[in-house]
Amino acid sequence: MSRRVQCPRCAVALVVNGNVRSCPTCKGNWLDHAQVTRLLDAKLELIDDPRESIRCPVCRMSMDPKKLYGVAIDRCTKHGIWFDRDERDAICKLATSNLGGSSKGDGVLEIVGGVIEILGELLSAF
Repeated sequence: MSRRVQCPRCAVALVVNGNVRSCPTCKGNWLDHAQVTRLLDAKLELIDDPRESIRCPVCRMSMDPKKLYGVAIDRCTKHGIWFDRDERDAICKLATSNLGGSSKGDGVLEIVGGVIEILGELLSAF
């Protein structure tokens, strides 16, 4: 029997939305391990963040608070990454503000572009 995957913020069931699961209440997004591996293969810069952790929607263990190019995210090393709605929007804003050329280095646009590709369908869904 599989456990219900629920939002780590509001504890409602996450709904499948293409390649991600989304919270219909807070609009947060869960990327599973397969998508995370794909992003990490693109050499994402994940930095430890000292803020309080939240629980993984899958295993309910504490996730690791991280920063992705200055944006706070939460990562379960076994199951995936949680983006709160404002975190998803910040990643999207970072990508779109750098489309004309990046002051952060050429690799940032490619990496953030990978995040946008995965999260892109969510922008129109909510």
